[in-house]
Amino acid sequence: ITSVLSQKYDNLDYILIDGGSTDGTNEIIKKYSQNISVYISETDNGISDAFNKGIKNATGQIIAFLNSGDTYNLGTLSFVNDFYNKTPFKVLCGAIDFYESNNYIKTKYSQPDKLTREMSINHPSTFICSSLLGHDSIFNLNYKYSMDYDFFLKIYLQKIRFTTVQNIFTKMQLGG
Repeated sequence: ITSVLSQKYDNLDYILIDGGSTDGTNEIIKKYSQNISVYISETDNGISDAFNKGIKNATGQIIAFLNSGDTYNLGTLSFVNDFYNKTPFKVLCGAIDFYESNNYIKTKYSQPDKLTREMSINHPSTFICSSLLGHDSIFNLNYKYSMDYDFFLKIYLQKIRFTTVQNIFTKMQLGG
């Protein structure tokens, strides 16, 4: 939450979807409620369902999915906005740094040209034009771990252009 709020980006539609946590998550989120546009906490059918709920509540032109524990690097949202205003994109892919116990492990750069062989997009460091998403169920509820790969592969096969930059947008614990 703090990595998103520290972006100093005002035009943010911040949506939090929680699967009905009972571990104190609600109390933490209440501390930041004035900065959250939509907060849904209810039992769901996994990450795909949560992503779909987020899409249904989104109103912006650019949508991103940041998971619990992942953080944006400072300036990421401003960079993405400025980039979009200069070079409108359908999908913008940045890099992600992986950590383990707060120790840097590696940087992974998105490689859309490899999508037909492997998941080569870092969804926490990817920004998607909302026109690609609509407001229907985009992420397949049958995929518990590969919903992002399924989505990116589908749009890649539709010849949607993926724009890549070398900027490291996100930090993530190794293993998710």
